[in-house]
Amino acid sequence: MIFYKNYNNNFIIWGSILDLYDTILILAHSFIYIVLSVLSMKSMNISFRGFYKRIKISSHNTWLQFLLLGFIVIWIVNLNSFAIYMIIRKPWWCAYTASIYALIAFLFVNTIMFFLLLKPDIYYIVEKYKNNKLKEHEKKEYLQKLDSYMQTNKPFLNPEISLESLANELSVNPRILSQVINETFHKNFKCYILEYRIKESMQMLADSKYSKLTVLEILYEVGFNSKSSFNNQFKLYTNLTPQEYRSKHIE
Repeated sequence: MIFYKNYNNNFIIWGSILDLYDTILILAHSFIYIVLSVLSMKSMNISFRGFYKRIKISSHNTWLQFLLLGFIVIWIVNLNSFAIYMIIRKPWWCAYTASIYALIAFLFVNTIMFFLLLKPDIYYIVEKYKNNKLKEHEKKEYLQKLDSYMQTNKPFLNPEISLESLANELSVNPRILSQVINETFHKNFKCYILEYRIKESMQMLADSKYSKLTVLEILYEVGFNSKSSFNNQFKLYTNLTPQEYRSKHIE
């Protein structure tokens, strides 16, 4: 959606003189896209509530939400720009609202770039293995080995665990292990381990035989080093604090 000023001081929008029906059609098309996108995400049990917190775990569904939300904001601004122009019919008002529209679009794109600089793995997960393709049967073998080891030995309980140490325990190349995790679970190694720790803590908090352990003791048991980090991650996955989750499952 671009605009420019021609020689007789009229503003040309989308490469032609502003037409009511064409513009309504463009906005309606974009609105249908938004509605279908929201419905699609709803079927995936995704909500916009707290999505900005989930950016920290590099969820690709969260980033789809972020992009969709930005598109909705830009669409609303565009709609209002069009409405103001059609009501007032003053070119300088169109210039003003279109400038706001362009500014918001510019800020949105730069916000995306800023987050990518902070967490390059959001994009890097997609591209970094394109020249190192694993055969499907090889990936399944590595995945079975990984799942079995995680369930049996629970290496995630070790607060010092790293990709290299886990790969060494499995006798697998760290790069291959990273590729299997990223391509299978669509998350990086840190998020993969965090999920195991949170699930383990959920089991312990819901089990009456661990009722004598405090939340602090449990978070250390599952490999966390910080209470605040544990509380934030736990609420991110359950929408409950550890204490609320325990109270809900143990009377």
